[in-house]
Amino acid sequence: MKYLKQTLKADNCLTFSRIGLFYGDTSLCSTASTFMKRHFENVSTTNEFISEATSGKYIHIFNNGNDCKSIPECLSEDLISLLQQPNNTLFVKSEDTILNCIINWITCDRENRQEPYLTRLLSFVLWERVSVAAISAFKEAFPEIAVGGK
Repeated sequence: MKYLKQTLKADNCLTFSRIGLFYGDTSLCSTASTFMKRHFENVSTTNEFISEATSGKYIHIFNNGNDCKSIPECLSEDLISLLQQPNNTLFVKSEDTILNCIINWITCDRENRQEPYLTRLLSFVLWERVSVAAISAFKEAFPEIAVGGK
């Protein structure tokens, strides 16, 4: 597990976090979570983060020996968990990163993600900090969703 911590990258931190969960290694989970927060801009654009859930690759995670979760559930939970961090602990240059992450993640598999997740994810966006350009991109991707304020 020490080797995994030393080789964390944007494109493997979600997988390493799940490996930590699987083996009950809270240190690996914590290290991967911290990495995701500090490098969110890079992590949120990786194939693992955006589209692996629709690639047909499923990793099953067992919690407490009973509860099995597939990657699509884990990805949505990972994203929700990251975005709802207190005191905005994600390291991002602007709130546009958060909105663009949501746009990319939802549109990658709109059929399976928009209805169950979009409203909840949008509740984590600090709209007053989002640029007009990012709001325009959101309106283009989701013309049926009304965005107030801008």
